[in-house]
Amino acid sequence: MPEIKVEGYKELRAEKPEIVVTDEEVEQSLTNVREQHATYSAVEGRALADGDYAQVSLDGQPKDGDGKPVHSGRNHG
Repeated sequence: MPEIKVEGYKELRAEKPEIVVTDEEVEQSLTNVREQHATYSAVEGRALADGDYAQVSLDGQPKDGDGKPVHSGRNHG
C-alpha cells in the first residue's frame, strides 16, 4: 500500500451558526404540541368561558326565496 501524507487538516475549522432560542419560542412550541394532542369534552349547563371552544352549525334559507340555502359549520376558540 502506498503511503499518503496528509497535512494541514488539523488547522481546518468548520463555522457553525449560533442558534439562540428564546423562552417565548419554547413556550409557543409547547403550546402548539399541547393543542395538537388535546382532546375536547362536551360541557353543558353553563355559559362559555375563556379558553372554551364552541362548535357552531348554521342552516339558513334566503328570505325572499331566491338563491341557495346556506350551511356553515365552525369551531371557535
